[in-house]
Amino acid sequence: MSVQFRIINQIPEVIHHYQIFDDKLFLLKGSINESYLSFTPIDKGDEISFKDFSAYDFIMAEKHIIFTTIHGDKSYAVDRFSGDVEQLPYVLHIKGHQHAGEYLCYGEYNENEYFLKISLKTLSLQNKYPIDIGFGNVKYWKGGVFISTKGRNGVVGCFDMNSNDIWQIHLSDMCAYGDDEETIKAELSNIYTDSQNIYALAGLSVVCIAVDSGEIQWHAKLDTAQSRGLVHSGFIYTTSGGYLNKINCKSGEIIYQVSFDYIMKSGRQDIGPISQLVWYDDGLWTIMDANPSYLIKFNPSDGSYQEVIALPELGITSDCHMPKFHNDRMYILDHNNTLHIFEQV
Repeated sequence: MSVQFRIINQIPEVIHHYQIFDDKLFLLKGSINESYLSFTPIDKGDEISFKDFSAYDFIMAEKHIIFTTIHGDKSYAVDRFSGDVEQLPYVLHIKGHQHAGEYLCYGEYNENEYFLKISLKTLSLQNKYPIDIGFGNVKYWKGGVFISTKGRNGVVGCFDMNSNDIWQIHLSDMCAYGDDEETIKAELSNIYTDSQNIYALAGLSVVCIAVDSGEIQWHAKLDTAQSRGLVHSGFIYTTSGGYLNKINCKSGEIIYQVSFDYIMKSGRQDIGPISQLVWYDDGLWTIMDANPSYLIKFNPSDGSYQEVIALPELGITSDCHMPKFHNDRMYILDHNNTLHIFEQV
């Protein structure tokens, strides 16, 4: 049976970031140059805004929302229940990693740059680390170790929190591709993780690496360059050019490589790539860029299309960010900064 969605709300002036929590939306509103934090009910109701403080991004803590100002010079915490606002003694630059009730990200303390670790319960600063730890970035964090990468050189490394080298894997030669006339060294495009392994996408390859030991578990070579992925229920699904791929996380067996170079709609053939994937309702959802763009649901068992919905049929006439799903509702933010909320019927 085809999935159908009914529009229940539209929220204008939503910038790039929003999160869903219980029956509320926490989002950035305004414009790129002048945005602020806002809480609003998912169903229509009174909005609570914090227009006295600019905000360019935020994270959810246990009882608070932490946001940083547009100029990146101050961070604040808003109590989700009382609405009280307090300035924090550090500045977070937000894009970080959460683990066991703590948060690690690039930030500033006493006007110096560090990687900062804070408690999401008390908001206290737990530790600070030099800005050049690892290769100068943190791609994945698991307690006392973190993963850092050199994307263009195809290097994945694991370090302890004192930046001591635990292991390094060089993928550029291992995953090189081409023919007898030209060999292309692989660049690292993305990494994905589960509780034990890292899945590195490099060139035409997906390589599974054990986090603790750095041992290569398997190396799967595909037909096209790998770009994005999603790990779910023992499989990694990747996109590469015009293909959707499925690989067994334990064995590295390639289950399928399915072309989705086109879709047929009303007798028309539309070409369009996809990037990210979202798991919902036992399927893989994405937005395919075409003219118009489409909301697509793939059957994960064989990569076939289960749903093909032109965005204009949902009342969306511009390009969009990836959909989010929560409690049988779908959220799509378009590039005109309108958040569309749909109910499954």
